[in-house]
Amino acid sequence: MNLERSLTSNIGSIAMAIFKRPWTTRKELEEVRREEQRVRDELGHQKHLEWQREQDKRDLQERLKRETEKLARERQDRAEYEAKVKEQHEIQERNHREEKAKRDELLRQEQELRDQERRRALEQERRLQDEQPHQKVRAQQKRLARIQQLRTINPDSLYRLRELIRQRYALDVEIWSYRRVRRVDRGIVEDLMAKADAVLVEIQAMVTAWQGTEKLWTGPEWIKAQEIRDRLLADGKRQWLSNPPWNDE
Repeated sequence: MNLERSLTSNIGSIAMAIFKRPWTTRKELEEVRREEQRVRDELGHQKHLEWQREQDKRDLQERLKRETEKLARERQDRAEYEAKVKEQHEIQERNHREEKAKRDELLRQEQELRDQERRRALEQERRLQDEQPHQKVRAQQKRLARIQQLRTINPDSLYRLRELIRQRYALDVEIWSYRRVRRVDRGIVEDLMAKADAVLVEIQAMVTAWQGTEKLWTGPEWIKAQEIRDRLLADGKRQWLSNPPWNDE
């Protein structure tokens, strides 16, 4: 603005001095006009430069504002993300602790149950040893009564046979799972072996009692009964007490 006033003032002074002279020539007037136009052009250029500087300043301020807002949003997003990650980590840690506590409690309960089962088995073994003489007599009497009962063919006896076969299979599987049991714990397995052998004796006694009962069956039923009897009486049925599972190790 000062430059504009200065240039305008100088041109005005020159122009006044020229116009006051009586001998002012056309050439001098043209020179004054050209100088005036040059000054106007210079003023326009200076104004444009000043406007451009102001515009650049505003653009820079706007960019700085946007960058500042962008950095603020990024900091906020990062803070929210870190808070979320921290929360998830705390939740996972808490879940891990709870799961570990549950596993530890389950293991403790399982160990307690195993200890109780072992104590009961030892107590039962001692009781069986004390009762063994009388028990053998009662078992023999019971087997004889059972054999006599099995001589009658009826739905109940067939159902009983099916249950005995299932029981024997379950005992076989359980006994075999103890084939690597420690020597001190074999008493528990021997009770299972005795039970499995007794079940096998009862099964074979039942199908042996079918001999001579073909008149109680229809033709197809008797053929099927003979097949079942032959399979159950066939060799290869394991007597566990005389051939315990650890013999295979």
